[in-house]
Amino acid sequence: MSPPRVNNKSPEHTRVRVDSRVSTPRQDKRLGRSKPPTLDNTGRVCIADLTTVSVKNINEVVRVYNEGNKKRATTATATNKRSSRSHCIIVIDITKKISGGRQTKGRLTLVDLAGSERVKKSMAVGPALREAQYINKSLSALGDVMEALDKQSTHIPYRNSTLTKMLKDVLGGKSRCMMIFTSSPSSSTADEMAMSFKFASRMRNVTLGNKLSPKVLMQDKVIERGAHRWEEELVQSIFASQGQIINCLNKEHEIEMASLAEKRSFITNCVESTKRQELERHMAMEILLLQEKHELEQKPLIEARLNWKRAREALDAEKIASEKALIAEKKRFDDAQKYYSAQKSEYDKALDDARISLCRAVDAEKSTSHEALVAEKIRCDEALDAAK
Repeated sequence: MSPPRVNNKSPEHTRVRVDSRVSTPRQDKRLGRSKPPTLDNTGRVCIADLTTVSVKNINEVVRVYNEGNKKRATTATATNKRSSRSHCIIVIDITKKISGGRQTKGRLTLVDLAGSERVKKSMAVGPALREAQYINKSLSALGDVMEALDKQSTHIPYRNSTLTKMLKDVLGGKSRCMMIFTSSPSSSTADEMAMSFKFASRMRNVTLGNKLSPKVLMQDKVIERGAHRWEEELVQSIFASQGQIINCLNKEHEIEMASLAEKRSFITNCVESTKRQELERHMAMEILLLQEKHELEQKPLIEARLNWKRAREALDAEKIASEKALIAEKKRFDDAQKYYSAQKSEYDKALDDARISLCRAVDAEKSTSHEALVAEKIRCDEALDAAK
């Protein structure tokens, strides 16, 4: 599968970010159990000891892929001399600047799944047996996730394996997914091919594209804006110096290694042993000089890394301070709200008391007025009687 296209005519407007992730279930006994996956501040799954590399063009994408692919675990089994013992996931984030200072972003995830195998045929034992079990378990978990997505279940079992955790943002949401299955014409692998076709048939009936709620979409946008703001601040501070130093060191190293290869070839073609010894001594001196020069050239790179670490620590401290200030402001708001609630209760009570007093006064006034009218009527009646 070819890597994504990058506009080489205007590299200043396009930036490709490659995350080459190679995971294997094999564990080092001295290190013990591997660390479980975690989530970073952008909500993305992080695996311990993996590195994100910023690149500018296709050649750098291919170079990073080759470096990651070299670390992929392979083991000879009874059915395959170079049996892959791990899945391979390559995440490519592309950011392109357009007019008006805006940016367009996209993500391409390339996944090479390790094939399922029957332990009886492969005759895997020890670590290879455990690796085969992990691979088959992760493939089964992937099938369960796809079926749950197709049925639009309320619960999607992403957490059943590290593979499905890492592919959560690929399989859900508005992402588009394409799967390619390979088969062997050999009759000796008929059982494995039947399992592969069965798995492919399950995947073929799956329809992806669950819609996210507006609340989740808004949270994703806020997280994405924060992540890119932090990323731009870090990249602007270290990318120029570190990228130039690395490119210069790589070019000089390639030139010097080519020169050393030519000299070594000349030595092997020399007939006289004395001349060959002299050339080898001269080569050893040049290698020592080259090593010293390389160590001197590594100092700017080390300083750049230290500056990047200091900048990251400063940004983390600023983030912690902002969070503390936000917590204090929230506490002040809650205290003010409690105070205003208490004041409102007192005002409501005073208003009720005043209303009751007013009603009593009105009732008393009505009673007094009625008694006065009765007395006046009696007086008038007496006056009329007297007049008669």
